Amino acid sequence: MLSANIHLSAHSQNINQFYKDGNTKLPFIFFLSSKNRIHNGVYTILVGFISTPLFSERLVLCFFVILCYLLSMLKITLKKNEDRRIKTGHPWIFSNEIAAIDGMVEPGIAAELVDGGGSFIGRGYYTPHSLIAFRLLTRQRENVDSAEFYEQRFSAALAHRRGIYPSLQTFRAIYGESDFLPGLVVDKYEEYLSLQILSAGMERRRDLILEALKKVFAPCGIIARNDVAVRSLEKLEQTVEVLFGEIPDLVEMKENGLRFLVDLRHGQKTGGFLDQKENHLLLRGICAGKNVLDCFCYSGSWAAHAGSFGAKAVLGIDISARAVAMAARTAELNSQIGRAHV
Repeated sequence: MLSANIHLSAHSQNINQFYKDGNTKLPFIFFLSSKNRIHNGVYTILVGFISTPLFSERLVLCFFVILCYLLSMLKITLKKNEDRRIKTGHPWIFSNEIAAIDGMVEPGIAAELVDGGGSFIGRGYYTPHSLIAFRLLTRQRENVDSAEFYEQRFSAALAHRRGIYPSLQTFRAIYGESDFLPGLVVDKYEEYLSLQILSAGMERRRDLILEALKKVFAPCGIIARNDVAVRSLEKLEQTVEVLFGEIPDLVEMKENGLRFLVDLRHGQKTGGFLDQKENHLLLRGICAGKNVLDCFCYSGSWAAHAGSFGAKAVLGIDISARAVAMAARTAELNSQIGRAHV
């Protein structure tokens, strides 16, 4: 059966011209747009059937049936009793849990998941060469290959963060499976976004993701920090590239009243560590008047917090000369020169 996202339209000018030329058999020219076949945007497939003796009605019908098969959404059927985990909230299906695959297989292609009895479970994307063969995006029959789908997910994630951190401008905006977007991480550093695409399914939808991010977050720049080894498991290249706008050499961010510099191009992870905000506050009340050692200090976030909470002296240590230089600038930014050493 044809996908719901396929639209047929005849070119009236061509048909009228064939009438004028005295043709009694008209060619049918269809433009088929399928949002279920995404790769850096929507495929547009032009199919022309020309009425000649070589193209019999039977041949055209066979071709059309094959075309419908290719354009229909991939269907994945689970083995008996292998649906228990995903029906209780888990977002993955492993390759050894699949009984049958019906449709054209491509890395990261949209797929519909059903249980052993044929009942609908959800939609997501399929990666044929990965142990994690299917990642769930929705439990509804939604179009997972539209910018609107990602706009809704990003808006919901942002609203959730705003409820927790109403005034914070630097935070993890998208956290993979936690935001029902497996394989995607997006960190917000003030007016800039740094993302990691960790699966073939999200890589396939990169243009849709980029379009939605620009609309929801309105950033000054977006960088992809895809230089992570896990991408090799999905047969993806490791790269660092600016996807939108401009990315400065260093971005200044604020956390708990302190200032930090972040290198979005060369820094660890997406540039920094945004998951320690609450942990940093645990230093309050336990380091006042003490000598504090910050091992593996990176950019000096722990050292800076210790100094702000009254430490007598702070020493930061790191094997990276770049990290040590960044930590020294952190101490300078927060007027801790003299008490903080790296």
